[in-house]
Amino acid sequence: MTELEEECIRRIAAEKMIPAKSITLDSTLESLAIDSLDRVTLAFDLEEKYGVEIPEAKLHQITTVRDVAVAVEQALTKKQMTARGVHTA
Repeated sequence: MTELEEECIRRIAAEKMIPAKSITLDSTLESLAIDSLDRVTLAFDLEEKYGVEIPEAKLHQITTVRDVAVAVEQALTKKQMTARGVHTA
């Protein structure tokens, strides 16, 4: 498990006050009682931590903890490519 994936799990565990060890990458946000407001809050917290922006359309596609980590990873990759002068769509 990557540091980013672990961070996603830690933040969800803290927000929902459940043990991190009970959360897997394949846990659905629904099964963790994460509603749309929680989803936005989680995304905002991760955006702040990593200095990225997750597109709103992407937020609606996220259904698992793994999806959260992938969305942040994609935003990080886009940020790095932009910093290097590579334009992304």
